[in-house]
Amino acid sequence: MGELPPNLAQYQAYQDNEHLRLLSIFHYVLGALNGFIGLFGLVYVFVGTAIASSPLRSDTPDKVPFTPAFVGSLFAIFGGVFVVVSWLIAGLTIYAGICIVKRQKPVLIYIVSAVNCLQIPWGTALGVITLLVMSRPSVKSQFDRPKELLREKADAS
Repeated sequence: MGELPPNLAQYQAYQDNEHLRLLSIFHYVLGALNGFIGLFGLVYVFVGTAIASSPLRSDTPDKVPFTPAFVGSLFAIFGGVFVVVSWLIAGLTIYAGICIVKRQKPVLIYIVSAVNCLQIPWGTALGVITLLVMSRPSVKSQFDRPKELLREKADAS
């Protein structure tokens, strides 16, 4: 296959740019949604901390390992881990959207898209569509341009 005719090549470039623009917006939205969902883990942190620090004592013998303080600590730990992981994924998703706009770090975009595929249904849809768009040769060439510009600047000096 040879070069595309000029108007068809221009149409393909326009379509790629539009798809990448939309993907970046959807990454921002999914990242914000993940950050908001992560806030619900704070409920477990607060409830677990309240249970762990409460003066309640169990009337069961000491042989039982599940005291209110232990269970409350588990709630707080799991809630904290949920918040941290949710916010980490949210931050990486938003950063992937920024990288799409700047046409940088395609490997990061691939990794974040694969992780987003685990978030059924919206993350899966966004992850699959991102992987499909990023695998186009015309899109891959847009992400290679910054490297070419750096090489040209190095050769010029």
